[in-house]
Amino acid sequence: MRCVAVLALGITAARRRNRIFFRYVCLQCTKNKYMDTASSISMLSNLKKRVALGLYFSNRACDPVFVRQVEQQTGQAITTCYQCGNCTAGCPAGFAYDMQANQIIRGVQLGLKDQVLSSQSLWYCLSCGVCSLRCPSNIAVAEVMESLRHMARRENYVSVSPINKFWLSFLKIVCCFGRSYELGVIVLYKIWSGRLFGDLDIAYPALSRRKLGFLPHVVKEKGEVRRIFERYKARCEKEGLNP
Repeated sequence: MRCVAVLALGITAARRRNRIFFRYVCLQCTKNKYMDTASSISMLSNLKKRVALGLYFSNRACDPVFVRQVEQQTGQAITTCYQCGNCTAGCPAGFAYDMQANQIIRGVQLGLKDQVLSSQSLWYCLSCGVCSLRCPSNIAVAEVMESLRHMARRENYVSVSPINKFWLSFLKIVCCFGRSYELGVIVLYKIWSGRLFGDLDIAYPALSRRKLGFLPHVVKEKGEVRRIFERYKARCEKEGLNP
C-alpha cells in the first residue's frame, strides 16, 4: 500500500471533455502528463511497476524522518513544493543532472534518503540561486542542495569524487595559509585526484599573464583560522561524522 499512497501524493484530478484524467509529473522529462481512469487503475494495481514519479518504490526504503531533518537544517518548508518545475526549467546545470532539482525536492518529500544523497546532481549544482528566485513557494532550493551536499559528505554518500577532492584541496590550503592560494589548490588537487597532466594547455597562459601567483599570501591571523578547522574536526569526531 505504500506505493499507492506515494502515487496518490503525486497526482491531481483534471476534467477534460466530461472525462476524468489524472495529471502527474514525470521525473524523467519533468513534463505534465495525463492518464485516464482505466490506465490509472491499471497502474495502481501493479505495485511493482514503475510509477508516475519515475522511481521504484516497491524495493526502496523510505525514511520518514529525512524530510524533517532537511527542513530543520535549511529552515525551508520543503513540504509546500507542488512540483511546478520552475526550478528545473531555469537551472543552467540541469543538462548534467541525473536527478533534476524538482526531483531532488520530491525525493526529500518522500523520504528517499539513499537516492537523494547518492545523486550526482548535488555535486554539479552551481549554487547560482536561479531556482530559489523562481520558486513560487519561496523555497530556497539552492540552500537545500547545499545542505544535502553537506549531508552526503558527512554520511559517506559522495558520488562525484573529483569535485569532493577539489573541495578538500581548497579547504586544506585555507587551513594552512588562512586564505586561498590558487596554485597550491591546483597542485594539491592534481596529486589527490591523480589527474597530473590535465589542463596543461592553460597552465602557461595563466602563469605568463600572472593570473596565478607563485608565492602564497599568508594572513596574520592564520592561527585563528586553523583553530576553526580544529574545532569543527573535533565536533565531527565527537558526533561520529566524516569531517
